[in-house]
Amino acid sequence: MNVGGNKRLRFGDFEFDSLSGRLFRKERPVKIQPQPLRVLAALVEKAGEIVSREHLRDRIWGDSTFVEFDQGLNYCIRQIRLALRDGTSKPLYIETLPKQGYRFIAQVTVIARAPERPGASQSGVEPTAPHQIVIAATTDPPEPTSPDAGLPSPGLPARRVSVWRLAFAVFATVAIGVAALYIFLRSHPAGVNYTQLTDFTDSAVAPALSPDGRMVAFIRGSSSFLTADQIYVKVLPNGEARRLTDDPRLKYHLAFTPDGAQITYTVLQPPSWVTYTVSVLGGDSHLFLSNAAGLTWLDQHKLLFSRTRSGQHMGIVTGTANGEEFRDLYFPSHERAMAHYSSASPDHKSALVVEMDENAGWAPCRLISLDGHFNARTIGPPGPCTSAGWSPDGVWMYFTASVDGSSRLWRQRVPDGRPEPITSGPVEAEGVAVEQDGRSLITSLGVHESAIWIHDANGERSLSSEGEIVADVSPPSLGVGDTVLYYLLRHGSDDPGPQLWQK
Repeated sequence: MNVGGNKRLRFGDFEFDSLSGRLFRKERPVKIQPQPLRVLAALVEKAGEIVSREHLRDRIWGDSTFVEFDQGLNYCIRQIRLALRDGTSKPLYIETLPKQGYRFIAQVTVIARAPERPGASQSGVEPTAPHQIVIAATTDPPEPTSPDAGLPSPGLPARRVSVWRLAFAVFATVAIGVAALYIFLRSHPAGVNYTQLTDFTDSAVAPALSPDGRMVAFIRGSSSFLTADQIYVKVLPNGEARRLTDDPRLKYHLAFTPDGAQITYTVLQPPSWVTYTVSVLGGDSHLFLSNAAGLTWLDQHKLLFSRTRSGQHMGIVTGTANGEEFRDLYFPSHERAMAHYSSASPDHKSALVVEMDENAGWAPCRLISLDGHFNARTIGPPGPCTSAGWSPDGVWMYFTASVDGSSRLWRQRVPDGRPEPITSGPVEAEGVAVEQDGRSLITSLGVHESAIWIHDANGERSLSSEGEIVADVSPPSLGVGDTVLYYLLRHGSDDPGPQLWQK
């Protein structure tokens, strides 16, 4: 079926206007970058037919190099699947055909052209790239999908193989997202729309909001914990992201000072942890407090932070900015466990604690008392918890936690509500900061991606792999004669496990 030309095409919940080159879902514009949109147009116009990678290369990339095309097409297919909320195990729209190409499998209907629609409002934009900053608003509940996956492109006999992890380490391009989750004030979760706030080709993680809600600070890089990547700040919603640090040391956990003029961050400075500050205007960093990590303010003078008691044993304490009046609040039972950071409730009677167990693995979050009225207890979803926060009214607790292999944004009503997932689908969440009005969150969203690079006499290039190379279980290896490459590939969170591939 060839449906080319200046037509308006409907498939599932979506409409594609080939004249204006815009994609809509249920009467709302869907944000998708120009290059992926051109690939989508090429597939939709030949709905039901096999479209080869070579055809897409000639039509979209023209005379670009093979490396640019190979990586670019994989990226475009991922963005299309994210925009369409499509999976790979049971695709609704795009089918990957090994060694052949792709086929658009949804039924396409040509409809009468409607009047041109107005531009999208910020609250109507959906995320189309792995980890960027977005705003989310309630809509119909999204159906869970999985990250897209495809087959490797033809490769050359390899002498050396390396795996490069790309995003949120795992995210090909990532951003911090502001999710305008108006559902937080309702009794039942609903769907979420996102408005993108950053647009990097790499990751943006570990978001922190200024006290007045006008700025967001974040780390631009693949990891939010113990990373040598640098700190950036951005005025919301449309300010330019500016780099603040040039600090090669391992760092984590950003927090604004009460006046919003500086940002604190934790540095691993063996054999201890220390807290530094940097101005939101940039400049040199300065030591703020020794033996202090994950620092936040309870008021203008009193601090809540993590402190090492002996060896690796790290717990939660309070103290003052001049390093006095320390009071222990909570230390994990095992002497090698570490409570890395905490988030106080609005009434300062409780705190959520993010900690590592004695094996250096993230544990479920804990709820502790700041006034000694109850014992510490496990809280939140039953999985490794990496960040936590509170609604301004103290009614909800928010977490990012990994359950069934996927990191999601969760909420739980205080004190004994049931943990409920907020995000779903192919994107994963990392980090959480709550807006002052309690109706929106900032988090970092993305999808796991990695690539295999081949180095030989002809130079280097990447193999096509629209999924995650599982190198920690079994690294890619070459067969006899170096003519066949074997590797494990995971397509998405709905896969039962990685599959063995050969090229």
